[in-house]
Amino acid sequence: MMTAPPLIPPLRFQIVEENLYRGAFPSLKNYRFLRRLKLKTIISLTPGDVSSADIREFNSHEDLRDFCQNEGVKLIHFNVAKHAGMVMMTPNLVARVVSLMIRVENYPLYVHCRDGGNNTGLVIMVLRRLQNWNLSSIFIEFMRHLKASETLSREESQFVESFRAVIDVPPTIPKWLWQGRVPTYHPTMQLNIISPPPSKVPKSPSNKETTRRRQEIMQDITKGSKRVETSLIRGLLLANGRKSDDPRSGKEQSQSRLIQGLGLEGLYPLTRRSGR
Repeated sequence: MMTAPPLIPPLRFQIVEENLYRGAFPSLKNYRFLRRLKLKTIISLTPGDVSSADIREFNSHEDLRDFCQNEGVKLIHFNVAKHAGMVMMTPNLVARVVSLMIRVENYPLYVHCRDGGNNTGLVIMVLRRLQNWNLSSIFIEFMRHLKASETLSREESQFVESFRAVIDVPPTIPKWLWQGRVPTYHPTMQLNIISPPPSKVPKSPSNKETTRRRQEIMQDITKGSKRVETSLIRGLLLANGRKSDDPRSGKEQSQSRLIQGLGLEGLYPLTRRSGR
């Protein structure tokens, strides 16, 4: 009896928040696991691209591109050098990545670097700062994804503490971020709140058009139009079925009510004098 191959997550794989995952560069043995996540987006923070001179680097990127193409996953690549004991990304680049990570239309999303450590961790630290985590909790989580011989550098901690690049905040955000409510102010971060697209409001008739329509209705009323009497007077104004003590005829009462509803009370005496 044949058994299915095991589900193997990428190195340092972790659930960051609902529908948001992090880890290392996936290898072929990880794709079956990633397929189960039903990913919509992968953000790759890796050096080079498919044109890399390193054949292993080239093959890895080719495999990832093939996987994304076959699964209908959007692959967003940022050229980030391998970590070498210093911060490898600019604040503006990190802000761009975080801005993509908080857009619900990109979920489920997997973000990775080569080994899932420093470069990915730096982005997650800024995301946690955006979530208003305290610095000690941010740094503890960061160090959990490093090698035993590595630690948080002074440059990395200062990068997060002094981060001032502007993060774009879409109109709709995930519920785990600020309870899903877009703020107007953040105590430590600079935000660019993106306004929702304007809703399409039905075009109101111009004053000229309104006047023309009133004149047409008034002419129908004074001529005793059956169409107005039937569809408007009877259908709209007499729908309540209540009797009136008004001594005027039913037709006169209907005309009076219609005129009042149209705000044409001042013109009603003219129709009375016209004798129609």
